[in-house]
Amino acid sequence: MSENNRQGAEFVLEYAGAKDQTWIDDVEAFEKYDNDLGTNGARRYDIQKGIPLRETKFELKHWWGAWNTTSFRTQFIKDLSNMTALGKIQWKFKKTTTVVPDIATLKGQVLNSLGTLDKTTNKWVAGTELKGVLTFEKVSTWFPNDGSIDPANFSDKFLEYLNTDSEFIKIFEIID
Repeated sequence: MSENNRQGAEFVLEYAGAKDQTWIDDVEAFEKYDNDLGTNGARRYDIQKGIPLRETKFELKHWWGAWNTTSFRTQFIKDLSNMTALGKIQWKFKKTTTVVPDIATLKGQVLNSLGTLDKTTNKWVAGTELKGVLTFEKVSTWFPNDGSIDPANFSDKFLEYLNTDSEFIKIFEIID
């Protein structure tokens, strides 16, 4: 087992071990393989809680060496293609002094992996891969009270929402 895999497995056990018995009783599976992602390929989740169609899936990361933009983007794009509601797939990062020291750093890494900040407008612009997986219907469903979402800007609006703390924490969390 590689050092990365060992540390990742230890983090999954540490995370689950800190939960109460009710939380543990609701775990459907560890290392759940999800092959129902259409053209975006299969995906493995560290923990799946709840019954199918109402489950929450957890992706736990202990990146201690460096942020891996390609790995994050590839996995998160698959998650977005399968996500029915914000928070149904949650990413938990182990707090580290270098890679994930705080929520602001994590948010910056996530946003930079999915798009670029337009310096003239100070707004996030979605990257090609993100634009390829999101749909106007999906983003409109996630943010039903925003009448400014339209077929031309829905991917950028998703990043705009992800840049707000209240929406970001529905998907991402740092664990001490």
